[in-house]
Amino acid sequence: MSDNEPSGDEYQKLNTDIKNINKPIFIFIDDLDRLNADEMKEVFSLIRNTANFSNTFFILAYDREYVYNIINNSGVQNSERYLDKLINLDIELPSYELNVITEMLISEIKNTLKIQKEDAAPLISFINNNANPSATYNGASGINNYFPTIRDVKRFINLFNSTLYSFEKSDCLKDVSIFDLFILELLKLKY
Repeated sequence: MSDNEPSGDEYQKLNTDIKNINKPIFIFIDDLDRLNADEMKEVFSLIRNTANFSNTFFILAYDREYVYNIINNSGVQNSERYLDKLINLDIELPSYELNVITEMLISEIKNTLKIQKEDAAPLISFINNNANPSATYNGASGINNYFPTIRDVKRFINLFNSTLYSFEKSDCLKDVSIFDLFILELLKLKY
């Protein structure tokens, strides 16, 4: 037995201590799908070795297909069955409707970006006119193709705000077309 593995007595004492807390312990693991195969194996091993503690629950957030592929590529034949042994309840979160993401982007532009109302209007018009995923603007795909998730909207707004701030600090913002800068930042995000 390695130094890292508790003996039966240590396990029982730890389990008793957890029981005595008399409250559930929730362990959240987000972005499991950002791990490589070795890291993912380590996390699953940790879960498998600690899941039997009393009042202990793991909540995992991950892209199922990605995790299945990583597990399959690491030599496990049936990734679904492998995960079924670890995960008791699998809840698939629904995707956002495209209009929700578009509305979020517009709201962020109105409320978060530090730009004048007259600079925001062309951006909002552009977003509304290109909200359809099949719409194109000078050959570029519809705006929703740039923002598949709310996280992408937040990330973009933060990056765009940072760029605006840089121009503002260098006293060049008045010389910049906010609309053109928006398009350049979109391209930077996508490519």
